[in-house]
Amino acid sequence: MAHLNDEELLVSWRRYGHELDHIQSCPVCQSRRRALLEVVTSVLPEPIQEPSLTATQILSRLASREHTLKVISRRQIAGVAIALMLSSLALLSPSLQKPILPAPVQMAATSLPFASSRVMVQWSPGHKMGKIFASQLKVIPNSVLEVWLIKDRKHVPVAIIPLSSHDETVMFAVPKKDRNAEAIGITLEHSPNMPKPTGPRVFYHKFH
Repeated sequence: MAHLNDEELLVSWRRYGHELDHIQSCPVCQSRRRALLEVVTSVLPEPIQEPSLTATQILSRLASREHTLKVISRRQIAGVAIALMLSSLALLSPSLQKPILPAPVQMAATSLPFASSRVMVQWSPGHKMGKIFASQLKVIPNSVLEVWLIKDRKHVPVAIIPLSSHDETVMFAVPKKDRNAEAIGITLEHSPNMPKPTGPRVFYHKFH
């Protein structure tokens, strides 16, 4: 079975079958899942802790109708927030994270079949999140584009771009230990979520 994508890795805890069996036996997917969870939890707001109360103070507050309504309202809001977080976790919802991204830069095509394609990347060293916009991609059957952050010839997979006739926008999370990458590259692969590049590099950009 091929390695799981980001969405499958983040929701694997509530699924059964082949995906759960795979992540339990695959060190590569286990490592990527830990890195994704680290990034996701790092951008969530810090919880607010109520001060400690005595039993008398608790009973006094509960006797106040106004405070009771506030407590109920707070719990309802917290419940909605948790539900939104869980439902959006696998998609890395921008509405929850609101990442601040650098200005987009165009990646250079390094392969003739993709010479007329346009790929823009919004990421620079130090950022937790990034975004890639791709248009006019050449459709190659049974193939995908895989995005890598590169430093000292080490390639870290961060995203998959489908090869389709439509424009594609992909958000990706970057593990803390890999946020000092020197370059970003995209390779053509016959299978998604490869642990290291196996196909030709088709786009490249070096950060200054």
